[in-house]
Amino acid sequence: MKQSTINKHIANVNRLTKDSQKLSFDAAATLRISENGSLTFLGISEKTQYAVYDGIQNLAGREIFMPIGEFLSVWKRGNINAVDTIYTNTAKLITDAGTFEVDLMPADDAPAFLEPHNQRHSYFDSADDLRGYAEFVSDDDLRPAMQGVFIGNKDGAGYVCATNGHYLKYDNVTVLPDAPDIILPANVVQSLPKEWQGCIDVDDDQKLGHLLIDVDGYKASITFQTIDEKFPEFLKVIPLDNDRAACIDVAAAMKALKIAETVNHLSQFAFLTIGNDLHLQAENVDTGKRFLSRSIGQNYNENKEYRQAFNAKLLQTILKNTDHKWIDVFASQPNRGATFVNKTGPYILMPVMMDLENLQPLGQ
Repeated sequence: MKQSTINKHIANVNRLTKDSQKLSFDAAATLRISENGSLTFLGISEKTQYAVYDGIQNLAGREIFMPIGEFLSVWKRGNINAVDTIYTNTAKLITDAGTFEVDLMPADDAPAFLEPHNQRHSYFDSADDLRGYAEFVSDDDLRPAMQGVFIGNKDGAGYVCATNGHYLKYDNVTVLPDAPDIILPANVVQSLPKEWQGCIDVDDDQKLGHLLIDVDGYKASITFQTIDEKFPEFLKVIPLDNDRAACIDVAAAMKALKIAETVNHLSQFAFLTIGNDLHLQAENVDTGKRFLSRSIGQNYNENKEYRQAFNAKLLQTILKNTDHKWIDVFASQPNRGATFVNKTGPYILMPVMMDLENLQPLGQ
């Protein structure tokens, strides 16, 4: 296998570890080389493994286990072509640069090997379609079901969803009718390489997920434990009776939020409409100082005023995930979630409490 190809696989393996910036693995990290030469990286992350099929030639005629660090020390020196055993505890890696002796480890000391019996589950157009959901998961250990991305069938339709309880991103996706609901760990979703082929397989009995990858013609896969929890009934929080709508200029809104945050340390803000224009008004609850932005969008319903307060950081997360100049917002009551929609999919953002009835636009 060429060094350049191994480089890409190692980069994919690294993204699955907690520290994606370093080529470092703990003592449990193990390379399993099967009889047919497949390379399986075990113990690189909790309940996750990465396999490269037909990676190198195995001349030993049996499974070989070695610390990943041993393989990496040789990988940096050239193309690795084959492996063979020398003694019980050592092997040789045969490369273009020469032959290197490396340490082996007993199979009993290696992390568990995950071997799923897969059934096709769902399809995505690209890694980008799924990777963007990772930013919306919860980091609360008391809410394990929300620490991953849900994929499954609800009310006869396939959905993908991620939420931390304050905001939510969801969309329709192709899920096979009999496929079980699954929750993908956030680290797997964040680490999806661009070479991912877009399909997800599952082994519901073992609670395993399986993703296929193609790197320079070498097939590879990521196998992982799914999160065995019940995902919240997210469809119940999606508002269906919105009667207010506005269009937000994403760049103008981001600029207004930044000004409000850096100039006056304003701790809360609200959208409000003045005629046809949408504005952002922020207030420092300690000093009472206020800031009213220039127009950041348009009011679609001139005869219906729109006022709603949000957490600034959560709104910024939604705005920076959009790939379009404009994003629409649909709302009903100030105390109910608002729906933000553009090409990157619908988002639901829950409001924060603020005295909107007595909110007077600055300068009015």
